[in-house]
Amino acid sequence: MEMNYCMHCGTKLQMREHPHEGLTPWCESCGEYRYPVFNTACSMIVLNEQRDRLLRTTFWLRVM
Repeated sequence: MEMNYCMHCGTKLQMREHPHEGLTPWCESCGEYRYPVFNTACSMIVLNEQRDRLLRTTFWLRVM
């Protein structure tokens, strides 16, 4: 994902050498490096101690 403008102020970003990241988008107006925003998600299955039932659901499922 390429960012061309600052998501906070709208200023055109410039590429600047970051000491640990290499060339990174930089906002002159904010004085900060800008990194792409990634949406994240988490999925999980919660089991009881016997590992034979799913928890926090509206149905029960036997785990083989």
